[in-house]
Amino acid sequence: MFNKVIRFFCLFFLSIITVTVINASASVYIWAMKKPVAFAPFSWLDHTYVCVGNSNNCYTCPPTYTKTGGNPAVGGYGDGDDAVCYAYCTLSYGVNGVCHQHSNRVLYPAGQTLAYCGVTGYTFSVGMWGTYGTNFNSCDCD
Repeated sequence: MFNKVIRFFCLFFLSIITVTVINASASVYIWAMKKPVAFAPFSWLDHTYVCVGNSNNCYTCPPTYTKTGGNPAVGGYGDGDDAVCYAYCTLSYGVNGVCHQHSNRVLYPAGQTLAYCGVTGYTFSVGMWGTYGTNFNSCDCD
């Protein structure tokens, strides 16, 4: 009987440790960068993009716009797979949002937004399209 109790507790604690390790492995650092828009007459606005896990894994909207340079805006740890899923969730530029809403989507698993980062033009874009864009509810990433 004593051996069965010991075996039960060992398996129980091993399952807790396994679940913890599996959940921890999905957590990566997700951060947003900001930089002035490169096109006049919009150069007074900030463009943003987000990197997931490393600087070679960055996402922006529109997808052809720059994903290098700038200054860090905000970051945190979150599920990297979910962040990448949100990066690919359709956002039609200027229709459902702009780079600010796209960045907030990718930051969502880390519990962060660009709200208090001094991103020029952010308040206007949130007024137009909301924090995550007008079609955020169509993203199925959780």
